[in-house]
Amino acid sequence: MANEISKIYTDIAELLNVASAKAYHTVNSIMVETYWKIGQRIVEEEQGGSIRAEYGTKLIKNLSKYLTDTFGKGLFINRKHVTNTVEEKMKKFNNIQDEDKPTGYIYVLQSRSRDEKIKSIRNLYKIGYCETTVAERTKNAAQEPTYLMAPVKLVAEFKTYNMNTQKFEDLLHRFLGQCQISIDVFDNNGSRHTPREWFQVPYEIIEQAVKLIVTGEVVNYRYDRETKTIQKL
Repeated sequence: MANEISKIYTDIAELLNVASAKAYHTVNSIMVETYWKIGQRIVEEEQGGSIRAEYGTKLIKNLSKYLTDTFGKGLFINRKHVTNTVEEKMKKFNNIQDEDKPTGYIYVLQSRSRDEKIKSIRNLYKIGYCETTVAERTKNAAQEPTYLMAPVKLVAEFKTYNMNTQKFEDLLHRFLGQCQISIDVFDNNGSRHTPREWFQVPYEIIEQAVKLIVTGEVVNYRYDRETKTIQKL
């Protein structure tokens, strides 16, 4: 166990060190990509054996301790704290400068489908991304299976800067993965489709998850579907 944890810790610590050495004005982009890679590294390790549930739990707890001991808690640049709380970090990330480059949108939608099966699902949201405006992307929603062949209502949009927006979306999907649901719809030609970007989760949780990803705190939390709360590891 000690050797395995040490190897994974070394991999993740290297990712964090590389990210923290980058230029400050692109930190949000760099750190989002870094956390996505960390998640990918953990998933690779967890899937490496057949009897992994107990091991996976120990892995997360041990990694949390190792990384906290080395890097502390919060966002780091060159091994120095930038901020300590989610609120402080959000203020810093919301301070957009002229040199910041807009890269797209993360959006949250509700379906306006008349299908009773779909209408009956509470807290049903689509979480997606686009590089154009959300209005432009969704203007033909009623003709697209990904939008359940129905008009949609925009609940929220988050404009992104200096980052790979698709990776941000992927990290958000991973965090809320247990809430992802499959809905079969048929296009105008009668072909069946099963969109994968719909989640049954309270909107407040989605908003909290976005903030945690932006600030980097997401690695210290998990979503508990039974209690419908985000819990600290």
